Order: sequence, then structure tokens, then C-alpha cells
Amino acid sequence: MKNKIFISICLIFTLPINIFTIETHLLNQLRKTNSEYESAVVDLIHRTIGAHHNFDDFIVQIDNDLNMNNLDTFELSMVEENKKLLIKANSAVAASWGFNYYLKYYTNSSIFWSGKNINLDSSQLPIVYEKIRLSSKDYVRFYQNICTYSYSYVWWDWSRWEYEIDWMALNGINMVYAQTAAEFPWIKVLSDMGFTREEIDDFFSGPAYLAWFRMGNLKKFGGPLPDSWHQDQLELQMQILERYRQLGIRYVLPAFAGFVPDQIRRIYPLNNFTTASDWIGFNCNFSCLTMVDPLDPLFSRIGIAYNREVIRLFGASGFYSADVFNEMLPKSGDLEYLAIVNQAVFDSLIAVDETAIWVMQGWVFNQDFWNRTRVEAFLSRIPIGRLIILDLFSETIPHFNDFSSYFGHSFVWNMLHNFGGANGIFGDIQKINLLPDKARLLPNSSMIGIGITMEGIEQNEIMYEFMLEKTWRSTLNGSQFSDWVLNYAARRYTTKNTPYVDQDFPLILIKIINVIYNTYDYQNKQLFTKRPNFSLRPEGISNLEQFYSAWDDLVGKIDHFQSSPLFRYDLIDFSKEVLRYFFDSEYAKLKIAWNQIDLYKFSEISANMIELLDDMEELLGSDDHFLLSHWLNGAKLKGNNRDERALYEFNARSQLTLWGLNSTSEVFDYACKAWSGLVEAKMECIF
Repeated sequence: MKNKIFISICLIFTLPINIFTIETHLLNQLRKTNSEYESAVVDLIHRTIGAHHNFDDFIVQIDNDLNMNNLDTFELSMVEENKKLLIKANSAVAASWGFNYYLKYYTNSSIFWSGKNINLDSSQLPIVYEKIRLSSKDYVRFYQNICTYSYSYVWWDWSRWEYEIDWMALNGINMVYAQTAAEFPWIKVLSDMGFTREEIDDFFSGPAYLAWFRMGNLKKFGGPLPDSWHQDQLELQMQILERYRQLGIRYVLPAFAGFVPDQIRRIYPLNNFTTASDWIGFNCNFSCLTMVDPLDPLFSRIGIAYNREVIRLFGASGFYSADVFNEMLPKSGDLEYLAIVNQAVFDSLIAVDETAIWVMQGWVFNQDFWNRTRVEAFLSRIPIGRLIILDLFSETIPHFNDFSSYFGHSFVWNMLHNFGGANGIFGDIQKINLLPDKARLLPNSSMIGIGITMEGIEQNEIMYEFMLEKTWRSTLNGSQFSDWVLNYAARRYTTKNTPYVDQDFPLILIKIINVIYNTYDYQNKQLFTKRPNFSLRPEGISNLEQFYSAWDDLVGKIDHFQSSPLFRYDLIDFSKEVLRYFFDSEYAKLKIAWNQIDLYKFSEISANMIELLDDMEELLGSDDHFLLSHWLNGAKLKGNNRDERALYEFNARSQLTLWGLNSTSEVFDYACKAWSGLVEAKMECIF
């Protein structure tokens, strides 16, 4: 079994061109020569360092035979009398990763979501005295969650996407979703089937909710999508895919999972359909999607039509995503039925791309319905090597152990970490230090990679930086971890004006990490962002005094790091958490005063809480990264007229607050953020 898995995965990554195509013209679209990959990496280097240094001092060579096991590998060495850096790698992603390794560990430079810190100048490059060679332990380094497209990417333009794709390659990410414009193929397919344009428009949700439309949970809510939206997203997707091809990043295209407009019964009155259940209180006006019965030949017909249109528009990628029962139960637990559902999805894929590999989210298995017998049946009709399962929440709710490494199917160990794009500080960094290596060593493990599958980005950057290095790092002991933290601080905070980090600096960060990166607040318990009630429960954090002491020491470094934008960003982020925990403490006292009917004490504590919220609003308003207006302006800029701007702004505001309707109280404030403007707005509503 292990040999069969290894051979299949080697095929996937050894022959990235030949196995991903159905026609010669698509083959030619996707193939890049080594010289084209080299040029793409040089362009990335130029974009990354800008005018800081002459990018001609970096020489990129792609050597496909650099690693006999076809694992991404790079080598770094100096050439031309130590004046230039030679980056030799067996892929464009590996070369980009090698360049970033040099930036991080030889120049104290870094690229984060919150900004760049490039410490190169026009003088000679720092010398690599002995050749560096690193290989990934994994065939796959995966990035993204379907939800990320709604919580983070929804209002992006090409400039922001270009920065993100560069960040992906620099961090060695070689597989991603490609969900932008997933609705565009539906327009032709449904029109050809006889649906009216109004029926098609009612099928799609609004922009901020498209992730859950794509997973079969929502329809119509927040829509309809204007024609200009579809055109904008199509053009954006074309730019994204071309950059993925240039850098050799494999992308996962959308595929048919069985969901169709409700009006299909008008067109096909004699065929068989099922109706999904109400999803988290949206009622059947906006959920309860219609699904074609997988036993009905119409399933294959529609599936082939949609998948073929996806490939016509975007090219055959070889990897496709379809999530059939996301947070929903199948209509039956019959083993044959479960097997047929997956077989129907897979058959409609291979009918248009005979070498297709299905990428499935393992989130579906979170429900108690999925016991070993049912999961084994569900996966049984997909050949080994043709399915990759994203074990989506491996650090907390892993399923690969429960299901014997998914009964031989390949899986990726992922850190999910974030829900709703919330920007509180939390995480368990030692879990990330230990658990991926343990998973690799399990008997008969079919693990082929690691990934980050957060619902929203631009938060807790240390967690993601550390996780992405797990593709080559082994588990660190205490001393090694302290060294890593020192290097992290150096490449994040040092500048020309502050060329070093004090030796006591990692001690400050270690204290902070030991307190707030030793917990999993995955339910987003930032109480000050929630609508007030007395049933809220603060996150139970021990040793907060240690955190406050470390924060005080960090504040004492302001003069030393005043020229560092990333130090400023982190100080505001940590200060936000200090105010958060002060607020939580006052909230606990407020409940006691209320229960004791002590109105004087209640009023006194309320005044303290209002003052803390005022401080929070002022603090967050001092940095562009923490502004509500950034999110709202991004939404409005997508609109071409007043009606479009109003629709997009409604989507943006709704997601942050109600997350839907008055009936969806289960997810009220699920995607709330600690943003200036949002804190103020909630204060006005409350007081």
C-alpha cells in the first residue's frame, strides 16, 4: 500500500505537466520551460527587493534532477568572486523559497502580510560561506481554505493578489485553491439548460458569502451578483492563474458537487432530487439547496457540463475541489449510497480530465454521523492516488488517526488556527512544533504534506511563519526554539537605524509566547467585539501577570525600534490584547455586581469598561491595519455605481455583525474584528 501511494504521489509531482491535461493545446498552455521559470523567479526577486539592491546579483538556475525523490530542493552558493548569489533549485517554487531563506537567515529581512522589512542595500551581498542545501520533507505545502475567499480575499484587486502570490512562493507553498470566479462557468451551463437569468441570479449568494455558496450551504443571500462582478472576477482569475503557472504553483479548480438552482424541477420534473437541511438558521429562502440525486443520470450530465466549462475557461489544472456535505448530513447512512455519491462526483471529473485528482476538505468528518464504516464506504470508489484529503484542523481535531490515514488515501496535515478572520492573538505554537513530525512517523501514514488552512489571514503571523518552516525543520527543543524566536525578532524588527536585537528581546517574546501562544481561543472570545449579554465566557488565560510584565518590557523598547513599522504593528497588536484582558476582568466583575443588585458598583464598572473601549478605539485607529474603513472601502471600490456600492457595503457590514439574518444568532459576531470604527460603532449602539 505504501509503495502504491508513493508511486502515485511521485507521478503527481514528477510529471506536473503530462498528467494534468486532456488536450495538447491545454498542455501547451500549462507548460513552462526552465528558462521561463527562472525568469519568473527573477521577476519575483525584483518585486520583493525593489530598489534595495541590484536584482541582477541573484542568479537562478532550475535543475530538475536536483533531488532524486522529486522533493522540492534548493541550493545556495556564492559565485563570481562572492559578488553574486546562485540559487539552484528543482522548481520555481523551490527557487523562490531558497531566495526567501537567504533573505531571512543572511540579511535579517522578511515579508509578512503586515508588510516587508528588507535589509539589503546597494553594497555587496552578505556571503554564504558554505553551500546551503535544503529539501522539503513534503510533496505538498498547501495554503488556503474555501472560507478565506470570503473572509480575506473578497475585495482584493490584482495588486494585492500579486503580493500574496509572491508571499506564497517565497514560503514554499506549492498548492492552493483557485476559487475566484467559480460562479462564471455556471452562467453558461445554466443558461444552456434553460434557466432564466433571474433564476441564475437567485442561485448565487452575495460576494461576502460566496464561500458558503460554493460549499452548498447558501444561495441568494446578499445577492444578486451584478454582471460587472462576474466580469471583474473572471479577469482577476485569469491574472491569478497565469501567475500560478509562471511560478509552478499547482492550483485546485472548482468542480461540480451536485448543487443546482431550486427551479430545476421546472425544467426536469421527472428527475430525482434531494433538498439539503436548513443551515444555521438561514431558513429555506437562503439555504436548503437542491441537490441532484447521484443515482440520476442528470447528475453526470450537469457535472460534466460544469467541469468542462471550468476547463474551457481556466485550463485543466489536474486538481479539483468539490465538497458534498459541508456541515450537512447525507440523506441516508446507507453504505452503498455514500459510496455512489462520491463516485458520481469523481466520474464527472474524470469524464473531462481523465487524470483528475480530487482535493477534498476533511471538515465533513467532524460530525458524529461519520464513523469508520461510513467514511471507508464514502471513500471506497475513489482509486488510491486520485484523492487528496485536507485534514483541515489537524492541530486540534485530527481525523487521520480515526480513519487509518483515510484508508490509504493521501492526506495533508493542516493548521487551521483561525475562524472567521478574527484578529485576536492566540495559538498553541508547541503543538505545531511537535505534531506534524509525529504524524509523519505513524505506521502506514499516507501523509504527503503540510498546510495552513485558516479561515482568515492577516493575524498571528508568528504562528504561520513557524508552521510553514515545518516542511524542513524538525521538532525544536527549548534552546533551539529560543534561537528561532531571536531570529524571528531580528528579521522582523531590525532596520538600518536599528541593526541589532538585544539579547533580552527573545526573553520578552518567549514570555509572551508562553502565555498567549499556549492556548486555543478558536471560538473567538474577544468579548469587547461581541454584542453584550451575561452569558459570555472570557477565555481562561493563566499567568496574565507574566504577559503584562513582558508587554511592559516591550513598551520599553519603543525608542530603540521606533523606525520599525513591524515593531509598531506588533506593539499595537499586543497592546490590544492587554486592553482585551483588562476588559474581560471588568466584565467578570460586572456580572457579579449585576447578580448582587449592586447598582452603584455596576455603574462604576460600566464606566471603567467604556473607558477601556475608548482606549481600544484610539489604539486601533493609530494603524491602518486595524481600520474598519479599510474593509468597507475595499468593498465600495468594487462597485461601478451607487447600487453596486450599496450592495457590496451591505455584504461587508453584514458579515462582520449579524453574519446573515436575525435568525442566524448561532453565528452572530462570528467574523467580528478588533477594528477601529467597529469598536466605536458597537459602543454607540450599546450606550
